Amino acid sequence: MNPIRRFVRSIRATFATAAKRVKRRLYASYDAAQSSPETDDYWAWSDSLNANAANSPEVRKTLRERARYQRDNDGHLSGLVEKIARDLVGSGPRLQILFSSWADPDFGTEMQVPAGAAHKVELRFVEWCRRVGLARKLRVMHETRIIDGEAFALMITNSAAPENEPTLDLKLYEADQIDTPFFLGYDQSEFPGGRMDQSGNVVAWHILKTHPGSYVWATDPYGFDEVPASLMVHWTKQRRAGQIRGVPEITPGLNLYAYIRRYTLAVLGSAETAAKIAGILEVDAPPPTDSGDDPPAIEAMDEVPIPRGALLTTYGKVSQLKAEQPTTQYQAFKAEVLTEAGAALGAPRNAATNSSAEYNYSSGRLDHLPYERMISVLRGDLREVALDRIFRAWLFEAIRIPGYLPDNLPPMSAWSWEWHYDGFDSIDPLKDAKTDETNLRNGMTTLARIYGRSGQDWEASMRQRARELALGQQLEAEMKLPPGSLTGLSPPKPEVVLDGTEQTAAA
Repeated sequence: MNPIRRFVRSIRATFATAAKRVKRRLYASYDAAQSSPETDDYWAWSDSLNANAANSPEVRKTLRERARYQRDNDGHLSGLVEKIARDLVGSGPRLQILFSSWADPDFGTEMQVPAGAAHKVELRFVEWCRRVGLARKLRVMHETRIIDGEAFALMITNSAAPENEPTLDLKLYEADQIDTPFFLGYDQSEFPGGRMDQSGNVVAWHILKTHPGSYVWATDPYGFDEVPASLMVHWTKQRRAGQIRGVPEITPGLNLYAYIRRYTLAVLGSAETAAKIAGILEVDAPPPTDSGDDPPAIEAMDEVPIPRGALLTTYGKVSQLKAEQPTTQYQAFKAEVLTEAGAALGAPRNAATNSSAEYNYSSGRLDHLPYERMISVLRGDLREVALDRIFRAWLFEAIRIPGYLPDNLPPMSAWSWEWHYDGFDSIDPLKDAKTDETNLRNGMTTLARIYGRSGQDWEASMRQRARELALGQQLEAEMKLPPGSLTGLSPPKPEVVLDGTEQTAAA
């Protein structure tokens, strides 16, 4: 054989063997990568679109409308969404200023913050939060994030703010109003609703002058304002790399909630039909015909209106219609589907079904532990996305108002703070109280965290407690009552010393 032909054949055989190995390696590793008529139908809607193309304006609009409709017509979903927002925000995040001293960069010396200055700043911020309704707006934003997929809050100047107080306020927008008219997608720095820089950071948002669903939208359908991204709070869940706009978090459970609605209506219709029919009277006679004056015969599958308490007539004997719905599996089926739908939001079973009938108290509390961890993570995200930015904007304005904040405060670069939220109910308050006491003695926690879990300000609570103790001790002395009668403090316990005598233990 020609040596050249032999060489060509060997090369072809080598490549053929390698191709078989590659094919075997590609298609034999994963069952989900196999192709068959059944799997092809199951994965027919899978695609390779990137995050922003997959979440196109049309797709997001459809999902928002369906999620809103389901929320407004489903008590389980409506209650679950409100519960998550209520648990996340509670009565509102509480600010705790941490600084006590700061280094002066001009003189290189340590400067002391005036006593009580941090608490005065906290009180001022609380007043502003109540005036603008910050807690309420944060709850609305998170409910909107779950149902619409994203929420927007623009930091604005409120001209109606009281004199000599910060004019900062938050104006909420729905995702429908954050859009770019005539978006063509030719410029890679633009996306539906705004612009970004070369690093992928959003630098501006486009706000339509009127909501597309409002009555007056037709008067100016294409007018919009461009606002800097530094003034906009965008609260959403990013699921994929490069994703900018959000989709409803309840999306994986939307069909499940729809199935429950359909199943419930079917069960209800069947039960109502059975309840309306009192019995069936079967008559031994030939069926009527359409000839002469006889009433027209009812064809098979015709829809016949059935009045309540009716007695149906057929040809045969008398019998009673058995009600087959709801079945014994109805409740179990509904609970399982609600559990799966609520899992999309990280909700425990008893929260998704709004029932703890199958729980004891301990197992119900245990089921909430992953949920509470999720809430903790969300609070961390909320701080980065919204709270810190809002507080810095408020502080930037507040320190420029004469007499509004205490004097001799450190520069903004030296400020530090924490946020505290309402805590969850305890399963064993006595054990938790002992744990707090031990952690406090060991330096593992602070009074601010302990008081914060119950929605109290630690400094105000301590001052109030000090006044109560002082008054209680004064009244005990005046009325000659046993120590601790009014203050709630335990009387000193005697201790035995080495010589056998007793002496009062030091307080």
